[in-house]
Amino acid sequence: TQWFVWPRSHTSFYFVWEGLSQPHRSWGFRSKLAPVKTHRLPMQAAWRLLFFYCLGWVIQYGSLCAKTLRLKWVVELTGQRRTKITAWMTSHAIIIPLVVDAAIVTAWSLLNPLEYERVEDSRSYENGIVVIDSIGRCRPSGDTSAWVFLGPLFGNHMILVLWTHWLLWQVRNVSNRYQENKYLAMAAVFALEVAIVGIPILIAAEDSIEASFFVICGIVALDNIGVLSFVFIPKMFFQFQGLEEGMTVEQSIMKKYSRLSPPGSSVHRLSGPDAGQSNDGEEGYLPSIAEEGVDDEYGSSDLRLAESPRCE
Repeated sequence: TQWFVWPRSHTSFYFVWEGLSQPHRSWGFRSKLAPVKTHRLPMQAAWRLLFFYCLGWVIQYGSLCAKTLRLKWVVELTGQRRTKITAWMTSHAIIIPLVVDAAIVTAWSLLNPLEYERVEDSRSYENGIVVIDSIGRCRPSGDTSAWVFLGPLFGNHMILVLWTHWLLWQVRNVSNRYQENKYLAMAAVFALEVAIVGIPILIAAEDSIEASFFVICGIVALDNIGVLSFVFIPKMFFQFQGLEEGMTVEQSIMKKYSRLSPPGSSVHRLSGPDAGQSNDGEEGYLPSIAEEGVDDEYGSSDLRLAESPRCE
């Protein structure tokens, strides 16, 4: 018998998809409740917007972080015949940032709640009639600056981003088939381009509520669609493409095989008839998990190892 690798990451990608859908739901609440004239509903819409956007963002990036952390453990765990890696073992990457975000938003709603107010925008006289244009908006009721709460929210999100990209750097030698370092970088550049184009348009259209709402929805939609595309489209491409002829799944894990294993590397040399061959015909290196085997309970890990009859 020999060990083979079975890719599994359904749970992580489900939460990535779910997280990216939350901001759209929050804007749906705002679109539905904004025209209402009562003061209570616009305030509820504003809080839903903030809560669902933060919730979705953390679920999205936290899921990618948890998936990458599990992949890092799978590659690095050696010397054990079988190790269980369950989804719960990496769930702290989602739960902790989510609890922090929820605590900050809850504290904001209790200590400095939003209040709806109408501000006069312009006044004109037409045929002896005074026409007053006003704008309704939600503002903090107290004297505390909103940045007292927005700052910790931003800091929590940045810590999650930096942690995720640090983990992706740790597994940079793993094939793009199993990790998203390259595609998240492309998504970040895409989001920056959307911001560079969208923010000036938003500033120019701030006098028009309808135009501002349309521009903000466009920015949110493009950012989320961009991340979804850069994460899922390559996965679908690799799935339909399959492996190269003659390449085993074990060999597809690492981007390339070198003659000398770097210090601290989790790959080691295989000898004998089962040794892998690199693309240039040299004797290659395979991940140590190819012999040791790392598994999770009920197949929830990204790389599931099991025993299978040898195929000659």
